[in-house]
Amino acid sequence: MGTQVAFDRAKEVESADQLIEAGDYAKAAEIYKRICDNEPAHMPSRLRLGDLWQRAGVLGDALKVWADAAAD
Repeated sequence: MGTQVAFDRAKEVESADQLIEAGDYAKAAEIYKRICDNEPAHMPSRLRLGDLWQRAGVLGDALKVWADAAAD
């Protein structure tokens, strides 16, 4: 049995913020996707994920994230 590492949203957000500062929106979106997978009810993270996909030029994923968030 492997050791499971606890999810640390603050640490993930810090990593994403560094990528955003560097203009790497796609990698930041991947981190926010992980955040959303771990905390699907956290609406600010879901909306931020949509924003990051939009900035990365992945409009289909951005629209899906926003539509799913609006449906909840």
